[in-house]
Amino acid sequence: MYRSFGVLITLIFVCLLAFLTGCATLNQSECQVANWEIIGLEDGSAGRPSSYVGQHRSACAEYGIVPDLDKYLLGHKKGLRQFCTYQNGFNLGNQGRSFSNVCPQELAGEFRRGFDRGYQFYGLRSEIGQLKSSIASHHDRLHHISTKIQRHEDTIIAGNTSVESRRRLLNEIEELRHEQDDIEHELPQLERRLFELEDQYERLNQ
Repeated sequence: MYRSFGVLITLIFVCLLAFLTGCATLNQSECQVANWEIIGLEDGSAGRPSSYVGQHRSACAEYGIVPDLDKYLLGHKKGLRQFCTYQNGFNLGNQGRSFSNVCPQELAGEFRRGFDRGYQFYGLRSEIGQLKSSIASHHDRLHHISTKIQRHEDTIIAGNTSVESRRRLLNEIEELRHEQDDIEHELPQLERRLFELEDQYERLNQ
């Protein structure tokens, strides 16, 4: 028992150590040979804010190394010029990513326009997907209802079915037919909406 407990503690310690190591943005050798302008460039081009240097500062503090802030910011500014483009904004919006408000004023407008257009595509695709799923679910339910009604009707006309069972099954059939009517009324509306959205998506894509 004690041995098992010791193994468990060791495993927890190893997992915790791996987790803490994974949180560090840079290891010791990376801190020692760091080119802070390149690191800033990489962070900027990935859309990280300049405050992300604080993560590197924390990672390297353990080894007595302090980031060169001027070089980092110089690289970060260059990186943002790669990140803050119309096309990159479009790609991020099209993937449904959250808006990254890191771009300088002179680049923010173009990036935002790209993001908004991309997000239009994403929003339409999401709604189209939900509608298709809902329509398929409605058709599945109709098939299930039809099968169940047929099974109940077969049971009702069977010679060995009691009067009480027939009454119960007839009530269930009535409820199922009400549900069937509701679905059959709703389905054309969903299908029309799907057609409209798919047409809108096609026109947006032209």
